[in-house]
Amino acid sequence: MHSTHDLHDPARRARVTRSAAVVAALLVLSGCASISEFMQDDEDAPAPARLAVLQPEIAVNRLWSRRVSSGEGEQRVELQIAASGDRVFAAGHRGDVAAYDSRTGRPVWEVDSGISISGGPGAEGGLVVVGGSGGDVVALAAGDGTRVWHVRVSSEVLSAPAVSERVVAVRSIDGTLFGLHAG
Repeated sequence: MHSTHDLHDPARRARVTRSAAVVAALLVLSGCASISEFMQDDEDAPAPARLAVLQPEIAVNRLWSRRVSSGEGEQRVELQIAASGDRVFAAGHRGDVAAYDSRTGRPVWEVDSGISISGGPGAEGGLVVVGGSGGDVVALAAGDGTRVWHVRVSSEVLSAPAVSERVVAVRSIDGTLFGLHAG
């Protein structure tokens, strides 16, 4: 049995430290041997499958394209488009919201929502809804872009509002989910 004085003996402490270092080095080296065996080529392993050349099954033709004036903005949040009926809706960070004919790309209307847009648009049931960096949510009439309603939620809206005939669901950046009456 060793006394507690042995723990304070510098020579004993040095021997224990050297022994621990040797054991650690052996463990590392044995791990390296396993890794090198794993990394070696196995002559019996099957060759990888040859990649097939994919042929497109349908041809895609661009019918039209449009750019909403205010790009991605300083936030680097890319706004998406929304489609409902025969319209495609787009929004820009500076507040512009536009509707286009889905067949021709012809502009139907463009309005300034009055907010800095950070989420949206979402569209359905005759509404186009966008969310803003200040927590604003603006609903526009899909037919002509007139403002139907404007509310403020708890914080910034970064995703497109989900719009149905009766409810507009909006998630703010603080994690709160709002169900707003669509009409």
